[in-house]
Amino acid sequence: MTKNFDIASKTEKGRKKESHEPNGDFIAWLESTQCVVVALADGVGSCTNDAEASKTTCEQFLEKCKPHMTNPAALDKETLHQFCQEIDPILAKKGQMACFCSVIWQPDKDQVVWTHVGDTRIYRHSRTQGLEQITTDDHGKPVVRRVNGKVHTDHGAVVAAIPIDKAVGDGQLKYHTGQCDFLPGESLVLCSDGMYQTAAFDQMIKDLLESADLAAATGKISTTDDDDASLLILRRVDEGEHDLTLDDLERGTTSSGETIPNNILLQNLESLVRKGLSDAEQEGRLAKLIMRCGEQRRFMASGSIEQLYAEARKQYDQLPSDDPRKRGLERLAVALQRYAADARRFG
Repeated sequence: MTKNFDIASKTEKGRKKESHEPNGDFIAWLESTQCVVVALADGVGSCTNDAEASKTTCEQFLEKCKPHMTNPAALDKETLHQFCQEIDPILAKKGQMACFCSVIWQPDKDQVVWTHVGDTRIYRHSRTQGLEQITTDDHGKPVVRRVNGKVHTDHGAVVAAIPIDKAVGDGQLKYHTGQCDFLPGESLVLCSDGMYQTAAFDQMIKDLLESADLAAATGKISTTDDDDASLLILRRVDEGEHDLTLDDLERGTTSSGETIPNNILLQNLESLVRKGLSDAEQEGRLAKLIMRCGEQRRFMASGSIEQLYAEARKQYDQLPSDDPRKRGLERLAVALQRYAADARRFG
C-alpha cells in the first residue's frame, strides 16, 4: 500500500524558562501501513517534573498501542480511555500531571478516533471548512489577582489559580474520547497551548499545510508565546480525486486562475513532469509552468526537483542530436535547473 500521509512536528522550550529547565512538552508517534498513532503531551509546570510527566504519558500510551498496530480496530474510544486510566496512577504516584491528546487512524479509513484531556488541542483542517478545533479545553479557574486587583504574572505569563481542571495524573480519571471524519486532503493538528496561543496561529497553520515539504516548513516556524510550544501534524496526501491536468495547473498559476493550494498544485506538477519526460508534446508547456512556479515561489521538495532534473538531463544526453525531442528536453532540463537554484535561494 502506498503511503498516503505525511507527519511533521516541532517542539521547543519556552522563553520564560531558565536555561537549566527542560522542555515540558513531548511528542511521539507510531506508523505502519495499517495504523498511525500520534500523541502529544504538555506537562503541568506547577507539579513535579513536567518534562518527565509528558514523556512518560506519551511513551506509556504508545507502548499500550503497539500490540494493536496489526489490529487497529481494537483501538476504539473505550480502549483509549482505559489506556489513560492505566497511565494516571503512574504519574499520580510521582506527583506529576500532564495534558494529553492523541489520534488513531487506519490509513485505509476516512475516520479517526481521538482522546484528549487538559488544554492541549486537536484541530482538523480542510479546504472547505478551514481550521476547526475538535476538542474542548478543560479550562481552569479565574486567574490569580493581587490585593490591588491587578493580574498576577510570572515571567510575563498570566498565573491561573488552577491552570487546568483535568489532566492525566490528577486521579479524577476523566478523559474525552471521540471520532471524526478525516478525508483525503485534510490534516489533523495536535498542539500545546504555547503553540496555539502564538500570534497569527490560524494563518501559520494554513501556510504550513500548503507546503510541499511539510517537515521542512514545520521546522522553520517560530512562536510568540513564552510557554513551551509543540506541534504535531498528520496530513493526508492521497489526492486521487484531485488529479489535475496541465490546463488546470496553468490556470491555477495565473493571476486570474482558480487558487490551488500549494501542496496539491506541486504534487500534481511533479506527477505531470514525470509523465512529461516521456511525452514530447508537453515538455515546452511544462518548462514554462515550472518557471512560473519559481517566480511565484511555489517549490516542490528539493529532492524531487533534483531527481526530475537528473532524469531530464540523462534523457537529453542519451538522445541523438537530430532527435526531435532534444530541444524540448533541453528546455525542460534548463527550467528545472533554474527552479532548483531558486528553491535553494528562496524556498
